Amino acid sequence: EIIIVGDRTHPESEGLIGYSRGRGIIIENAEQAATLPLRKRRAVLAQSTQDLDCLRAVVSALLVRTEELQVFNTICESTQTRQKATCELAKEVDTLFIIGGKKSSNTNKLYNLSKKIQPNTYFIESADQITLEMLKNSRKIGLSGGASTPPEAIQEAAVRIQTCFAYQNHQEKNVQCQS
Repeated sequence: EIIIVGDRTHPESEGLIGYSRGRGIIIENAEQAATLPLRKRRAVLAQSTQDLDCLRAVVSALLVRTEELQVFNTICESTQTRQKATCELAKEVDTLFIIGGKKSSNTNKLYNLSKKIQPNTYFIESADQITLEMLKNSRKIGLSGGASTPPEAIQEAAVRIQTCFAYQNHQEKNVQCQS
């Protein structure tokens, strides 16, 4: 049996299922893995944008349900690096903006990981979604984006934040930031 740790609706996971010729199943989390029946042998691989902690948790759950478990860490190295850096950034800032497409698995993972560390994390698709309210009581702000987020989008968000702070210094508090 082949276990694919990933998002059930992600095209990559669906492709891996097809490639497994009916021998694979998609597991999204450790709770699902813990419900699987006992097996003699299993192989585990991950959607390339999966977060490493989720893969580790699924593997831990499978260790007690499988006699022989082969694990292949197929998470993209740049994905792991980006996730680790974003989590470190989330620890250091008052507010964090994750910039990217709502359908991007990579960006969604960054958002979900960051939100666990920094509750004041926002998922935005463009700089014009940033408001003064989001920046309220923030002294240190972080920006991160998914693998497919263009550098210009992050730069535009930085400019927007600077504009909002400049505007806030000259106007009453509850006024929306205008660009």
